[in-house]
Amino acid sequence: MLRIWLLVFCATVTTACSQNTDATSSAKNSLPEQNSNPKIIVQFSTPTPIAISTQVLPSTSTQPPNIPTPVTVLPSPTTTPVTVLPSPTTTPVTVLPSPTTTPIPKKEIIFSESPYSQAVVDYLNIAPQLRLGDPDAPIYLWIHEDFRCPYCKKFADETVQNLIENYVESGILQIIFVNTPIFGGSSDRAANASLCAAQQDKFWEYKDALYAVQNKKNAYTEKNLLKYFSNLPNSTFESTQMFDQCLLDTDGNSENANGAYIQNILNEGESLETILGLPIRGVPWSFLVIGKYYEFDIEKQRDVVRNTRLATFLSGAHPYENFVELITILQVYINHPDY
Repeated sequence: MLRIWLLVFCATVTTACSQNTDATSSAKNSLPEQNSNPKIIVQFSTPTPIAISTQVLPSTSTQPPNIPTPVTVLPSPTTTPVTVLPSPTTTPVTVLPSPTTTPIPKKEIIFSESPYSQAVVDYLNIAPQLRLGDPDAPIYLWIHEDFRCPYCKKFADETVQNLIENYVESGILQIIFVNTPIFGGSSDRAANASLCAAQQDKFWEYKDALYAVQNKKNAYTEKNLLKYFSNLPNSTFESTQMFDQCLLDTDGNSENANGAYIQNILNEGESLETILGLPIRGVPWSFLVIGKYYEFDIEKQRDVVRNTRLATFLSGAHPYENFVELITILQVYINHPDY
Protein backbone atom coordinates (compact mmCIF):
# COMPACT_ATOMS: atom_id res chain seq x y z
CA MET A 1 0.00 0.00 0.00
CA LEU A 2 1.54 3.25 -1.07
CA ARG A 3 0.36 6.70 -0.18
CA ILE A 4 1.79 9.97 -1.39
CA TRP A 5 0.60 13.28 -0.02
CA LEU A 6 1.45 16.26 -2.14
CA LEU A 7 0.77 19.79 -1.02
CA VAL A 8 0.34 22.49 -3.63
CA PHE A 9 1.17 26.05 -2.61
CA CYS A 10 -0.47 28.86 -4.57
CA ALA A 11 1.34 32.14 -5.30
CA THR A 12 -1.01 35.07 -5.85
CA VAL A 13 -0.63 37.03 -9.11
CA THR A 14 -3.53 39.12 -10.58
CA THR A 15 -7.32 38.79 -10.68
CA ALA A 16 -9.55 35.92 -10.35
CA CYS A 17 -11.22 32.74 -11.28
CA SER A 18 -12.85 30.05 -9.13
CA GLN A 19 -15.55 27.45 -9.34
CA ASN A 20 -17.19 24.53 -7.50
CA THR A 21 -17.20 20.77 -8.01
CA ASP A 22 -19.45 17.82 -8.80
CA ALA A 23 -19.23 14.11 -9.98
CA THR A 24 -20.52 10.28 -9.87
CA SER A 25 -21.10 6.52 -9.33
CA SER A 26 -23.22 4.18 -11.48
CA ALA A 27 -26.08 1.65 -11.41
CA LYS A 28 -25.70 -1.77 -13.01
CA ASN A 29 -22.13 -1.22 -14.13
CA SER A 30 -21.68 0.72 -10.94
CA LEU A 31 -18.35 1.82 -9.65
CA PRO A 32 -17.09 0.04 -6.53
CA GLU A 33 -18.94 1.02 -3.38
CA GLN A 34 -17.43 3.43 -0.91
CA ASN A 35 -15.47 1.72 1.84
CA SER A 36 -15.62 2.59 5.50
CA ASN A 37 -12.11 3.99 5.61
CA PRO A 38 -11.99 6.38 2.62
CA LYS A 39 -8.72 7.75 1.28
CA ILE A 40 -8.87 11.41 0.33
CA ILE A 41 -7.63 12.23 -3.15
CA VAL A 42 -8.27 15.93 -3.46
CA GLN A 43 -8.85 18.12 -0.47
CA PHE A 44 -9.07 21.89 -0.41
CA SER A 45 -8.14 23.77 2.73
CA THR A 46 -7.43 27.35 3.59
CA PRO A 47 -5.21 29.05 2.57
CA THR A 48 -3.36 26.49 0.44
CA PRO A 49 -5.48 24.04 -1.52
CA ILE A 50 -4.47 20.50 -2.49
CA ALA A 51 -3.54 17.19 -0.98
CA ILE A 52 -3.47 14.07 -3.11
CA SER A 53 -3.20 10.54 -1.85
CA THR A 54 -3.01 7.55 -4.13
CA GLN A 55 -2.86 3.82 -3.65
CA VAL A 56 -1.41 1.42 -6.22
CA LEU A 57 -3.79 -1.49 -6.50
CA PRO A 58 -2.44 -5.00 -7.19
CA SER A 59 -2.75 -5.93 -10.86
CA THR A 60 -3.54 -9.54 -9.91
CA SER A 61 -6.83 -8.68 -8.26
CA THR A 62 -9.74 -10.82 -9.39
CA GLN A 63 -12.35 -8.48 -7.99
CA PRO A 64 -13.19 -4.99 -9.27
CA PRO A 65 -10.71 -2.63 -7.64
CA ASN A 66 -11.97 -0.74 -4.65
CA ILE A 67 -11.45 2.73 -6.11
CA PRO A 68 -13.71 5.11 -4.20
CA THR A 69 -12.18 7.97 -2.32
CA PRO A 70 -14.34 10.84 -1.10
CA VAL A 71 -13.38 14.35 -1.89
CA THR A 72 -14.00 17.36 0.24
CA VAL A 73 -14.09 20.59 -1.71
CA LEU A 74 -14.30 23.73 0.40
CA PRO A 75 -15.56 26.88 -1.27
CA SER A 76 -12.96 29.24 -2.68
CA PRO A 77 -12.34 32.45 -0.72
CA THR A 78 -14.42 35.46 -1.75
CA THR A 79 -11.47 37.05 -3.49
CA THR A 80 -9.80 34.52 -5.75
CA PRO A 81 -6.71 35.90 -7.50
CA VAL A 82 -5.41 34.37 -10.72
CA THR A 83 -2.39 32.41 -9.59
CA VAL A 84 0.59 30.70 -11.13
CA LEU A 85 0.60 27.54 -9.05
CA PRO A 86 4.01 26.37 -7.83
CA SER A 87 5.23 22.83 -8.21
CA PRO A 88 3.76 20.71 -5.41
CA THR A 89 6.30 19.77 -2.80
CA THR A 90 8.05 16.55 -3.66
CA THR A 91 8.86 15.56 -0.08
CA PRO A 92 8.46 12.84 0.95
CA VAL A 93 9.29 11.22 -2.41
CA THR A 94 9.10 7.52 -3.14
CA VAL A 95 10.95 6.28 -6.19
CA LEU A 96 8.47 4.36 -8.32
CA PRO A 97 9.29 1.42 -10.57
CA SER A 98 9.10 1.80 -14.33
CA PRO A 99 5.53 2.54 -15.41
CA THR A 100 3.33 -0.40 -16.27
CA THR A 101 2.19 -0.04 -19.86
CA THR A 102 -0.03 -3.10 -20.15
CA PRO A 103 -2.08 -2.77 -23.35
CA ILE A 104 -5.72 -1.92 -22.71
CA PRO A 105 -8.43 -3.38 -24.94
CA LYS A 106 -10.19 -0.85 -27.16
CA LYS A 107 -13.59 0.18 -25.91
CA GLU A 108 -15.89 2.58 -27.69
CA ILE A 109 -16.83 5.57 -25.55
CA ILE A 110 -20.46 6.65 -25.81
CA PHE A 111 -20.78 10.28 -24.78
CA SER A 112 -23.77 11.05 -22.59
CA GLU A 113 -26.00 14.11 -22.93
CA SER A 114 -24.48 15.68 -19.81
CA PRO A 115 -23.29 19.28 -20.34
CA TYR A 116 -19.66 18.40 -19.67
CA SER A 117 -19.63 15.38 -22.01
CA GLN A 118 -21.14 17.50 -24.76
CA ALA A 119 -18.61 20.30 -24.10
CA VAL A 120 -15.84 17.70 -24.50
CA VAL A 121 -17.31 16.54 -27.82
CA ASP A 122 -17.57 20.14 -29.04
CA TYR A 123 -13.99 20.90 -28.06
CA LEU A 124 -12.57 17.76 -29.69
CA ASN A 125 -14.56 18.48 -32.86
CA ILE A 126 -13.48 22.10 -33.15
CA ALA A 127 -9.84 21.56 -32.11
CA PRO A 128 -8.78 18.02 -33.10
CA GLN A 129 -5.16 19.14 -33.60
CA LEU A 130 -4.91 19.90 -29.87
CA ARG A 131 -5.35 16.21 -29.03
CA LEU A 132 -2.18 14.10 -28.95
CA GLY A 133 -2.35 10.31 -29.11
CA ASP A 134 -4.80 7.62 -30.12
CA PRO A 135 -8.38 8.98 -30.02
CA ASP A 136 -9.40 5.55 -28.72
CA ALA A 137 -6.97 5.68 -25.78
CA PRO A 138 -9.08 4.95 -22.66
CA ILE A 139 -7.47 7.54 -20.35
CA TYR A 140 -7.78 11.26 -21.03
CA LEU A 141 -5.49 13.94 -19.62
CA TRP A 142 -6.69 17.52 -20.04
CA ILE A 143 -3.93 20.08 -19.49
CA HIS A 144 -4.62 23.81 -19.04
CA GLU A 145 -1.63 26.11 -19.45
CA ASP A 146 -0.51 29.68 -20.20
CA PHE A 147 2.67 30.00 -22.28
CA ARG A 148 3.98 32.77 -20.02
CA CYS A 149 3.63 30.68 -16.86
CA PRO A 150 7.00 29.28 -15.66
CA TYR A 151 5.35 26.38 -13.82
CA CYS A 152 3.49 25.48 -17.01
CA LYS A 153 6.84 25.22 -18.79
CA LYS A 154 8.21 23.06 -15.96
CA PHE A 155 5.12 20.84 -16.15
CA ALA A 156 5.41 20.59 -19.95
CA ASP A 157 9.13 19.81 -19.94
CA GLU A 158 9.35 17.43 -16.99
CA THR A 159 5.94 15.78 -16.64
CA VAL A 160 4.04 15.94 -19.93
CA GLN A 161 7.05 14.95 -22.03
CA ASN A 162 7.55 11.79 -19.96
CA LEU A 163 3.84 10.99 -20.18
CA ILE A 164 4.01 11.30 -23.97
CA GLU A 165 6.97 8.94 -24.22
CA ASN A 166 5.66 6.31 -21.79
CA TYR A 167 1.87 6.40 -22.10
CA VAL A 168 0.75 8.33 -25.19
CA GLU A 169 3.02 6.49 -27.60
CA SER A 170 1.85 3.13 -26.19
CA GLY A 171 -1.83 4.00 -26.79
CA ILE A 172 -2.87 4.14 -23.12
CA LEU A 173 -3.21 7.91 -22.71
CA GLN A 174 -4.42 10.77 -24.87
CA ILE A 175 -3.53 14.36 -23.94
CA ILE A 176 -5.72 17.34 -24.83
CA PHE A 177 -4.31 20.86 -24.50
CA VAL A 178 -6.57 23.75 -23.49
CA ASN A 179 -5.18 27.26 -23.94
CA THR A 180 -5.75 29.21 -20.72
CA PRO A 181 -4.17 32.65 -21.27
CA ILE A 182 -4.53 34.68 -18.05
CA PHE A 183 -1.55 37.04 -18.03
CA GLY A 184 -2.53 39.69 -20.54
CA GLY A 185 -1.43 40.65 -24.03
CA SER A 186 1.63 38.43 -24.45
CA SER A 187 -0.30 35.41 -23.19
CA ASP A 188 -3.11 36.15 -25.63
CA ARG A 189 -0.74 36.55 -28.57
CA ALA A 190 1.07 33.30 -27.76
CA ALA A 191 -2.23 31.42 -27.39
CA ASN A 192 -3.54 32.81 -30.67
CA ALA A 193 -0.30 31.93 -32.46
CA SER A 194 -0.41 28.36 -31.12
CA LEU A 195 -3.92 27.95 -32.51
CA CYS A 196 -2.83 29.34 -35.88
CA ALA A 197 -0.07 26.72 -35.82
CA ALA A 198 -2.72 24.10 -35.01
CA GLN A 199 -4.55 25.12 -38.17
CA GLN A 200 -1.39 24.08 -40.04
CA ASP A 201 -1.16 20.79 -38.06
CA LYS A 202 1.91 22.03 -36.17
CA PHE A 203 0.49 22.78 -32.73
CA TRP A 204 2.65 20.44 -30.63
CA GLU A 205 5.93 21.45 -32.30
CA TYR A 206 5.01 25.12 -32.00
CA LYS A 207 4.02 24.68 -28.36
CA ASP A 208 7.56 23.42 -27.62
CA ALA A 209 9.03 26.38 -29.53
CA LEU A 210 6.96 28.85 -27.46
CA TYR A 211 8.09 27.37 -24.16
CA ALA A 212 11.72 27.29 -25.33
CA VAL A 213 11.80 31.12 -25.62
CA GLN A 214 9.65 31.91 -22.57
CA ASN A 215 12.42 33.74 -20.69
CA LYS A 216 13.57 35.88 -23.61
CA LYS A 217 12.75 39.57 -23.81
CA ASN A 218 9.89 40.33 -26.24
CA ALA A 219 9.44 36.59 -26.76
CA TYR A 220 5.84 36.85 -27.90
CA THR A 221 5.78 39.82 -30.26
CA GLU A 222 4.03 39.29 -33.60
CA LYS A 223 7.37 39.41 -35.44
CA ASN A 224 8.93 36.73 -33.24
CA LEU A 225 5.83 34.53 -33.26
CA LEU A 226 6.02 34.47 -37.06
CA LYS A 227 9.74 33.66 -36.92
CA TYR A 228 9.25 30.69 -34.58
CA PHE A 229 6.74 29.17 -36.99
CA SER A 230 8.91 29.66 -40.08
CA ASN A 231 11.81 27.98 -38.21
CA LEU A 232 9.83 24.81 -37.47
CA PRO A 233 11.01 21.68 -39.28
CA ASN A 234 9.13 21.11 -42.55
CA SER A 235 7.50 24.55 -42.54
CA THR A 236 6.79 25.55 -46.13
CA PHE A 237 6.38 28.95 -47.70
CA GLU A 238 2.65 28.23 -48.14
CA SER A 239 2.10 27.11 -44.53
CA THR A 240 4.00 30.16 -43.25
CA GLN A 241 1.79 32.43 -45.37
CA MET A 242 -1.34 30.76 -44.00
CA PHE A 243 0.00 31.13 -40.45
CA ASP A 244 0.69 34.82 -41.11
CA GLN A 245 -2.85 35.39 -42.40
CA CYS A 246 -4.34 33.61 -39.38
CA LEU A 247 -2.27 35.52 -36.84
CA LEU A 248 -2.36 39.05 -38.31
CA ASP A 249 -5.04 41.22 -39.88
CA THR A 250 -4.51 43.17 -43.12
CA ASP A 251 -2.78 45.98 -41.17
CA GLY A 252 -0.28 43.57 -39.61
CA ASN A 253 -1.88 43.64 -36.15
CA SER A 254 -2.67 40.61 -34.00
CA GLU A 255 -6.10 39.17 -34.80
CA ASN A 256 -6.79 38.35 -31.13
CA ALA A 257 -10.54 37.78 -30.72
CA ASN A 258 -11.33 38.79 -34.30
CA GLY A 259 -10.37 35.43 -35.76
CA ALA A 260 -13.44 33.18 -35.53
CA TYR A 261 -11.33 30.01 -35.58
CA ILE A 262 -9.22 31.20 -32.66
CA GLN A 263 -12.06 32.67 -30.65
CA ASN A 264 -14.26 29.57 -31.00
CA ILE A 265 -11.53 27.34 -29.57
CA LEU A 266 -10.85 29.74 -26.68
CA ASN A 267 -14.60 29.94 -25.97
CA GLU A 268 -14.93 26.15 -25.94
CA GLY A 269 -11.97 25.93 -23.55
CA GLU A 270 -13.62 28.39 -21.16
CA SER A 271 -16.84 26.40 -21.44
CA LEU A 272 -15.03 23.23 -20.32
CA GLU A 273 -13.72 24.97 -17.20
CA THR A 274 -17.09 26.53 -16.35
CA ILE A 275 -19.15 23.35 -16.77
CA LEU A 276 -16.62 21.20 -14.92
CA GLY A 277 -17.19 23.46 -11.92
CA LEU A 278 -13.88 22.84 -10.14
CA PRO A 279 -12.19 25.35 -7.79
CA ILE A 280 -9.62 26.45 -10.37
CA ARG A 281 -7.34 29.22 -9.10
CA GLY A 282 -4.55 29.40 -11.63
CA VAL A 283 -2.35 27.48 -14.05
CA PRO A 284 -1.21 24.86 -14.70
CA TRP A 285 -3.99 22.48 -13.81
CA SER A 286 -4.99 19.13 -15.22
CA PHE A 287 -7.87 16.66 -15.17
CA LEU A 288 -7.19 12.92 -15.49
CA VAL A 289 -10.23 10.74 -16.31
CA ILE A 290 -11.14 7.40 -17.79
CA GLY A 291 -13.22 7.46 -20.96
CA LYS A 292 -16.15 5.83 -19.14
CA TYR A 293 -16.58 9.08 -17.23
CA TYR A 294 -18.12 10.67 -20.33
CA GLU A 295 -20.82 8.01 -20.52
CA PHE A 296 -22.34 9.09 -17.20
CA ASP A 297 -25.02 11.70 -16.75
CA ILE A 298 -24.16 14.92 -14.94
CA GLU A 299 -25.06 13.69 -11.44
CA LYS A 300 -22.99 10.54 -11.78
CA GLN A 301 -20.08 12.55 -13.19
CA ARG A 302 -20.19 14.69 -10.06
CA ASP A 303 -20.08 11.60 -7.86
CA VAL A 304 -17.09 10.27 -9.80
CA VAL A 305 -15.04 13.40 -9.14
CA ARG A 306 -16.00 13.44 -5.47
CA ASN A 307 -15.92 9.77 -4.51
CA THR A 308 -13.59 7.82 -6.78
CA ARG A 309 -10.14 7.80 -8.31
CA LEU A 310 -11.57 7.55 -11.82
CA ALA A 311 -11.52 11.33 -12.24
CA THR A 312 -8.77 13.35 -10.56
CA PHE A 313 -8.27 17.11 -10.60
CA LEU A 314 -4.62 18.10 -10.11
CA SER A 315 -3.75 21.72 -9.45
CA GLY A 316 -0.17 22.80 -10.09
CA ALA A 317 2.91 21.36 -11.83
CA HIS A 318 2.66 17.85 -10.39
CA PRO A 319 5.66 15.57 -10.96
CA TYR A 320 5.59 12.68 -13.40
CA GLU A 321 5.69 10.11 -10.57
CA ASN A 322 2.29 11.31 -9.37
CA PHE A 323 0.73 10.50 -12.73
CA VAL A 324 2.43 7.08 -12.87
CA GLU A 325 0.58 6.09 -9.69
CA LEU A 326 -2.76 7.44 -10.84
CA ILE A 327 -2.53 5.87 -14.30
CA THR A 328 -1.49 2.53 -12.77
CA ILE A 329 -4.68 2.56 -10.69
CA LEU A 330 -6.77 3.38 -13.76
CA GLN A 331 -5.12 0.60 -15.78
CA VAL A 332 -6.05 -1.98 -13.14
CA TYR A 333 -9.66 -0.81 -13.24
CA ILE A 334 -9.91 -0.62 -17.04
CA ASN A 335 -8.27 -4.04 -17.53
CA HIS A 336 -10.76 -5.70 -15.18
CA PRO A 337 -13.23 -7.94 -17.09
CA ASP A 338 -16.19 -6.11 -15.54
CA TYR A 339 -15.15 -2.74 -16.97
